[in-house]
Amino acid sequence: FSSTGGGSIDLFASSLSVQGEFTPGSNEFNIQLDFIRPSNSFNEGWLDYIEVNFRRKLNLSGNQLRFRDLYSIGYNATEFRISGAGESTRVWNITNPQLPANQLGSLSGDVFSFVANTSELAEFIAFNDKAGFLTPEAIGAIPNQNIHGITSADLVILYHSKFLEAAQRLADHRINFSGLDVAMVDVEQLYNEFSSGRKDPTAIRDFAKMLYERAPEQFRYLLLFGDGSFDARDIYKLAGDYIPVWETANSTSPIYSYPSDDYYALLDDNEGGSISFGALDIAVGRLPVNTLEEANGVVDKIIHYDSSPVTLKDWRNRIAFVGDDEDTNLHTRDADGIADYLGEKFPNLNIDKIYLDAFEQVSTPGGTRVPLATEAINNNIFKGVAALVYLGHGGTKGWAQERVLKI
Repeated sequence: FSSTGGGSIDLFASSLSVQGEFTPGSNEFNIQLDFIRPSNSFNEGWLDYIEVNFRRKLNLSGNQLRFRDLYSIGYNATEFRISGAGESTRVWNITNPQLPANQLGSLSGDVFSFVANTSELAEFIAFNDKAGFLTPEAIGAIPNQNIHGITSADLVILYHSKFLEAAQRLADHRINFSGLDVAMVDVEQLYNEFSSGRKDPTAIRDFAKMLYERAPEQFRYLLLFGDGSFDARDIYKLAGDYIPVWETANSTSPIYSYPSDDYYALLDDNEGGSISFGALDIAVGRLPVNTLEEANGVVDKIIHYDSSPVTLKDWRNRIAFVGDDEDTNLHTRDADGIADYLGEKFPNLNIDKIYLDAFEQVSTPGGTRVPLATEAINNNIFKGVAALVYLGHGGTKGWAQERVLKI
């Protein structure tokens, strides 16, 4: 196992996979894991779980048996034999669950045999058709809706019903003040049409992709109106997951485990498998509100910034870029490249560059600090900037190892 620790980039946990062959003497057997450490070591280990995957004989002991075999992949023809079968046994190929196909075979005694193409992983289900099919239970009627009927929009506001009042006010403002074509979409209704009613970040992306393919030159903005949480299944009872976030598959590394809304903007074909690849096709924003009061307050501020004469000042033309140090100047180069690109595209912008390598570092009891860089960041915030952009290391508590910004 790789070691874990309490450092900022240490693993939260590690996993190990081993493969071997053995024949158990019975249906019950013990697994033993020994944690061996040197006599002078104080390391400890906490075992979360052991998962065992194994091949077994196909035996239809109940009414249904769902199975697939990784060892069969790559063969044009593989024979499967199911014991415990009878005249009422049926086998379906459910590799594509939306297009199940009856699998022909032969019955000899209580063994049903069939041959199938397994050049790719195939999945099957054997069942007793006289036992009856499972039937869904009706919970309630869903009112008519037609999100698939939306053909175009400049801006989509995806909202939770709790924030409908504030979301509608913002939509009206964007229509009347900004001249945008705005579509309002209730997130629960979106689930009804794109994920069979289940909360699913991919349902949001599928909707955005549908609209992007219909109007690629028009659809530009997606606003997520409501807070999100890593705890999508509400296991920790944290609440606040009104509009879900996409999360990386990794949950053991502080570097590779994170949420992101960029997933909803990767809309070209063959994008979306990883947010590390692809370019954002639309702008995605989120108002992380948890109460209607917060929602109305944010909308009030947005409308005020747009329309009040007292906000029409030079801060609107100022942008500041902050670049972290080390990593062979990667963050500085990236920040500088974006800043120069914007300066060429929009010459009316006043761009301030705050690169940590350009400032003197000071040693303190709490670690290295860059006080003049912190001062430059604070000055920009208090003077006002249209955007303060940071590229570098950081976390939920602040920016950079030097703590140039603390929350």
